[in-house]
Amino acid sequence: MEQVAVSKCDICKEDIGKVFCYECNKILCQSCTSVHEKFPATKRHTVTDSHSVDRSSLIHQLVCKHHNLEFAYHCRCCECLICAQCVTSLHMGHSITGIAEVAATARGDVKKRLETIKDSTKNLSDLIEDFKTTKQTKLQTGTDNFIKEVNEVSQDLTRIIESIAEINLTHASDFLVFEKQQLFYNVAKLNKSYSEYSSIQERYERILKDKHDVTFFFNQTSLAKEFDLLDDIPIPEEPKEIEPLKRDVMVDSVINKIESKYSTKLFFYRRFCLFTPELNEALKPRETKGYLRSAVNLNLSSETLLQENHLVSVGIQIGREESGCAMSFRDKFEMDPCNVFLCEFGSYGCYLTQKIPNSILLDSDGNLVAFGQNAEDQYLKLLEGENHQDVYFFKQFTKDIPELLVQFENDCLEIGELDIYNFVVKTFDRKKKYPAVWLLKSFIDFYVDHVLHKIDVKWISTTDVQLVVTIPPYWNRSMRNLISRAAELGTIVTSDPEAVSLYWKYLSEKNTVDKRLHLFQPERKYMVVNCSGDAIDLTCWMVEEDKSLTKLISTVTVSEDLVISEGFKKFIVSIVGENVYSLFCIQNSYDETDMLKSFEIRAMHFQGNLNAENLVRVTVPVYLQEQFKEKLDKNNVYSQRFKLQAGKIQMDSHLFESLLEKVITTVVNSVKEILKVPDVMDTSFIICSGRTMELPCLRLKMRETFQGINIIEIPELDEAALKGAVILGHYPKVCFKRIFYRL
Repeated sequence: MEQVAVSKCDICKEDIGKVFCYECNKILCQSCTSVHEKFPATKRHTVTDSHSVDRSSLIHQLVCKHHNLEFAYHCRCCECLICAQCVTSLHMGHSITGIAEVAATARGDVKKRLETIKDSTKNLSDLIEDFKTTKQTKLQTGTDNFIKEVNEVSQDLTRIIESIAEINLTHASDFLVFEKQQLFYNVAKLNKSYSEYSSIQERYERILKDKHDVTFFFNQTSLAKEFDLLDDIPIPEEPKEIEPLKRDVMVDSVINKIESKYSTKLFFYRRFCLFTPELNEALKPRETKGYLRSAVNLNLSSETLLQENHLVSVGIQIGREESGCAMSFRDKFEMDPCNVFLCEFGSYGCYLTQKIPNSILLDSDGNLVAFGQNAEDQYLKLLEGENHQDVYFFKQFTKDIPELLVQFENDCLEIGELDIYNFVVKTFDRKKKYPAVWLLKSFIDFYVDHVLHKIDVKWISTTDVQLVVTIPPYWNRSMRNLISRAAELGTIVTSDPEAVSLYWKYLSEKNTVDKRLHLFQPERKYMVVNCSGDAIDLTCWMVEEDKSLTKLISTVTVSEDLVISEGFKKFIVSIVGENVYSLFCIQNSYDETDMLKSFEIRAMHFQGNLNAENLVRVTVPVYLQEQFKEKLDKNNVYSQRFKLQAGKIQMDSHLFESLLEKVITTVVNSVKEILKVPDVMDTSFIICSGRTMELPCLRLKMRETFQGINIIEIPELDEAALKGAVILGHYPKVCFKRIFYRL
């Protein structure tokens, strides 16, 4: 409580005030207080020790401002203090109570508040003390321990680095000592030879000055013998230069020591894989399944192996680089045969994809860990963390299997023993081998499991599913046999052109296509042009009298010129250089993929250079934008034909079309070459399929070049083979004679 300061008496102005009178509002000394108590008018006033008076009480008016009389009552209606005269005037009729009663109630309330305040004050005091002592001590101790651990780890890391550095420095020092010794030894040998040659040189020069012929003759004879005994001039080995420091090895040594000391693993993570939750769930290894399938030999020799009316047909298209799957239910097929569900595998970057790379990651026991782009990303993490030794990783392995299988069969023929289960393929790092049939089994299992996770497996059994695998037409019988062994009983293995033809058959009937465009008329010949990735398959068929098909010719061309984005990649390389682009690909593989896909998307909507002023925009990563600004000069052939703006390359339509020229030319020339074969010169139809054939400018070029042939452009060209495979699954007997017309 704030107290009144020590002051003189307000009456006598001489002695120190001891008492305060509330009614008089004065401080009185002891003498004046005695006089104050004797006067009748003041002897009933309330006085107290002046030192205990709250200074704030002095500001309150203690008498009624209307009548200048002391407050004696409290008006409950007006909630204020009043004097005796107010009772009969201003507050007449109000509820009145004595001031003593009101003050007593107020004192009780104050006492309760005081207890609460005391408790709060006690709590605050305890908190302050706790924060000043315990909390502060804990804070200081924790920080000190953290700093101590940081210093300890820092010292440990420093010692580890210094120890590895010392090993390398010792190696350098030992190398220098040894090579110096070798160098000094060689110098000593050279000095010895030099002395010998110098000595005989001086003596030859001396005898040449001898005028006496006999003496000269004997001396030169003697010197000639010495000369013949001289050793050839030694050619010492060049001093070895110390090999450049292998920084990655040194860093790995440091990392290994750190891992050993702290029992941890250091991984260098890249951007996360953008697959859907459904796919990520499908990629997880499962210990038990209600629909386990067994791998058996499917070398179909009897029509009885195939059954009609399966509830579900599942199609898997295996390509050189990518694969995909699709399915349909029997009831949906009967309503619309072309209504096929294409399985999507999430997205990579910002693009949805229905096909994923043929890459697979297995653990040490051969269990599936990941598939597609997810497998490539996970293996990269394991590789960066040096934890890849116990896994089996195969990157787009279907590219090489057909050629490897042919070589395997040739080797087996030489020894007279052929067992397909002995055919193995090497892992990506070329250090381990794995049976091809079991690898393909894991491959097919992934797709079937993925489809079965899309439907209610509680009421679907494997006997209700017909599996159809479609493959490139140039894969031989042995490759089909290998896939059959890896698949389940009753699996159909067909080729992409066959599946495309079947899909077109149903699609043409569904859309009531002009009968003149029906392929399946006797003696008609047609060609299926299937182009995706870096390969183009050309297969020609002839329809026989019984409506069956005879394959006339089948060829395949593999070339990087067939890759849609290859021209754009070369365009980028021509500006920034091969080294810069290679470094960009290593450090920013995701950005490269997104950039090339961005170009591919633009290409799929590009209608040709109808207007050269139209600009085509392709997104490029920031890294390449900076390189463009540094590398591009006015002498570059492209400098006037494009510009960078808002993170995109803006180029005129002529330049954009020129980047697709190689693809268009390669496809058209391939078709031209096969049409030169006598048996197929009178081909009347060309069916286009595959991702590359979706290019509008390519289809336009095909129509311009082959005006005498009907060019059939199936909707969704890249999906035609998959849809045909699913249709075939609902009519499996057709695979025996290919009588598509009679379905």
